[in-house]
Amino acid sequence: MTAEPTRRVNDPLTVSSAVVLALAALAAFSLAVTLAPPRSGPNCLTPQCVGYPYTDVAAWAPTEYWWMLPAAVVPLALTASLGGLREPLAGTRRRVGDLAVLLALAATVVLVAAYAIQWRTVQPSLFRGETEHLVLWSQ
Repeated sequence: MTAEPTRRVNDPLTVSSAVVLALAALAAFSLAVTLAPPRSGPNCLTPQCVGYPYTDVAAWAPTEYWWMLPAAVVPLALTASLGGLREPLAGTRRRVGDLAVLLALAATVVLVAAYAIQWRTVQPSLFRGETEHLVLWSQ
């Protein structure tokens, strides 16, 4: 009986998903820093800080939301990278790798759903001036 060859960590799929992860994280960070500086709270860096209930942020939409597009790719690429890295593991380490992939998948679902709600609910509501129940969706 021959042993099945193990997948190497430097598998092209693993490497490419890690590169996508790094590039998406860099793009999200760059867009967030340049296009969406804090406009409220103690870290407000602009002269026009927005106060509660934060309904005046419509003036900066949609640029406030552009960072979410590459940021949504980050958890997907992380899950793919972890999936590729767990392949060559065996025994107990394989179970820990499976747990890491499951936790990354759970985080992916939560983050992508949160970004989708921001894009599909908060931004259009700001444009239409429907801010009465917006606090629930923006949190």
